Amino acid sequence: MRSTFIGRPGAFWRVLALMLIIGAAMTPTGNAHFNGTANRSISSATGPIGAGVTYSGRFGGDGDVDYYYFVTTRDNVALHFSIRNTLSSCKGKGNCQIYATLVSTAGQQLGGEGSSAGTGPIGYAGSGYPTDTINWTFGPAGRYILVFDSDGGTPTYRFAIDPSDGVAPGIPAGPLFRSLSVPSPQRTTRVLARLTVLQSGATVRLELRRSVRGRSVLAGRVTRSGLSRGRVTLRVPLNASARAALRSRGLLRLSLRARVTAAGRVPETASRRVTVR
Repeated sequence: MRSTFIGRPGAFWRVLALMLIIGAAMTPTGNAHFNGTANRSISSATGPIGAGVTYSGRFGGDGDVDYYYFVTTRDNVALHFSIRNTLSSCKGKGNCQIYATLVSTAGQQLGGEGSSAGTGPIGYAGSGYPTDTINWTFGPAGRYILVFDSDGGTPTYRFAIDPSDGVAPGIPAGPLFRSLSVPSPQRTTRVLARLTVLQSGATVRLELRRSVRGRSVLAGRVTRSGLSRGRVTLRVPLNASARAALRSRGLLRLSLRARVTAAGRVPETASRRVTVR
């Protein structure tokens, strides 16, 4: 069992109770917080997060706790953490407040219970207190954890670390791609698709599928690696069986699935339907 010490009265026991409830569940609740990846424990913490980057997260439900790790590269690094609750209005249980705390990899708050290594309550955007900060000087160089919890309402949040001196580089923030466009219908055997890649070095895999007797079968695929940031245009050639079906029927209804990957990132996907004549 892990223990997390949050810097406010009574919070340790509240968070401990939440963890016991989570641990007792037969099937863990699905949590998609950071780019689609669950980070509900120290062992599955997202990271490394770096300085000079604004990260966004969200809670997967009441009682959820989110963990992020970062690495200091020298002893006695002084860092500033800025945290914002980005929930626009509070309609759920509790006050939709969030709290952030610095803990060790053993789950203990730096400086002990009640230290300044944690924020106070941070309210939703219209609360009048939607931001807070942590200023902390760390001891030995190494891995540390930034943990978030809330009092309900599944808030969303943003956070950043400054300065970059003394912190190992972190994973990028934000999505890997956007604006997937697949015109339909198309008169071709090479299906056109466009998307905007948001991280240099990304790999894009496009796959066409069609239904045959109620079963999804491959109709074509293409992969491009080492792409630069920006708008990308790709064509996915139909395979032999799909071309034969197109000649026979004069029309194919297909699904195009895009999968984008990059080093240190969780793959992201999107799908579009397309008719080929």
